[in-house]
Amino acid sequence: MKKKISAFLMAASMTALSAPAHAQADPAALKGMYDMSRNVAGLTSYCVGKGFLKEDSVRNARKMVGLIAAIPGVDTSGGDASEAIGLRGKVQMADGKEEGIESSKLGAKQWCKEAAQGVSNGLKSAAAG
Repeated sequence: MKKKISAFLMAASMTALSAPAHAQADPAALKGMYDMSRNVAGLTSYCVGKGFLKEDSVRNARKMVGLIAAIPGVDTSGGDASEAIGLRGKVQMADGKEEGIESSKLGAKQWCKEAAQGVSNGLKSAAAG
């Protein structure tokens, strides 16, 4: 699950900076990217609340949300619900199911650290792109 999120966030950041790519992007895919970024923002806040991450991780997650929200045509409706799921420590899966990070194979602390690294890597890729 962690590798999927890290890869997703890196891809999302590249899409956000690639005008021709997002001009042709599927609206449903853009919606999924936005919802996932909001879910990760909520999860990051959850991780900070547990003491696993520092507040700068939340700022980074918010930057990622901003990159994706800036893509022309992205549907941002429902983002609050996606973030609320993250605030409860749950990953919102593409099929609508929720998985708690507390019960992940990595454990919540490691999951948080690796997800924050994925966001950081995505932002670095976006800045370099």
